[in-house]
Amino acid sequence: MFRRKPNKIILVIATRQRGALEAINQITDLPLERREALTTAGLYQALKGAHLAIVDLSDVAESPDLSRERLAQVLANTLAVTGAEFAANPAQSLDRARAASGDGEAGVRPNRRPDIR
Repeated sequence: MFRRKPNKIILVIATRQRGALEAINQITDLPLERREALTTAGLYQALKGAHLAIVDLSDVAESPDLSRERLAQVLANTLAVTGAEFAANPAQSLDRARAASGDGEAGVRPNRRPDIR
């Protein structure tokens, strides 16, 4: 039987949380596209088509045209976790991202949104 190639998982990374960054760098068994964001406007643009956002809003510079509070509302409707949440359980977050990419059951949104600071 033919084995289907897994879909590429698109990760948006907007955190400086060391554990999360180390966990991301250790992912070698999944095809990934990494998008990094430094500003709220950049983060908003990077979210298009993403399967998982790893975001600490306090690490993101606020753009004049998009507040952190507005972006938090957008993230509440996105599969998003904080850097600490990802570092604590990267496998669970990646399973959800894999499901969102079409390689599994329907994705489930995390219970919490990134902190607003």
